[in-house]
Amino acid sequence: MRPDTVDVLPSAAACAAAAEALHREIAAVYDALDAHLAAAAWEDGAALVPRLGALEAALRPLAEARRLATRDESALWAVVDALAVEMGTRREAALRLTSAARAATAARLADLHASRSRAARYRGASSDAALFASHRA
Repeated sequence: MRPDTVDVLPSAAACAAAAEALHREIAAVYDALDAHLAAAAWEDGAALVPRLGALEAALRPLAEARRLATRDESALWAVVDALAVEMGTRREAALRLTSAARAATAARLADLHASRSRAARYRGASSDAALFASHRA
């Protein structure tokens, strides 16, 4: 095998730096997602989900590098570990917010459906009574 074709494994410092950069990019996406969710711009928020998926996929090999880090290398990962916890918290908050918005929308739609059903029955009964009364007069 030629030396220029050998895969060189990145150092622990390089892996930690790459993971930190990816976590910071995820944080930026969550900032945009939070703004879209606060504005009820659901489609704009949904457009960010594939980017989050791609960033999380890029983190998977780095998570393995983190798992394999020695005790001495663990210090390099301290910032990344803190960012990972923060991103997990933000993800859960976004999921709670979207779930609450979905539940509120479903409840509102159910109320509207019930109102329309009641209104349809009311109109039907009233119009028959009015028609019947007008024929008798």
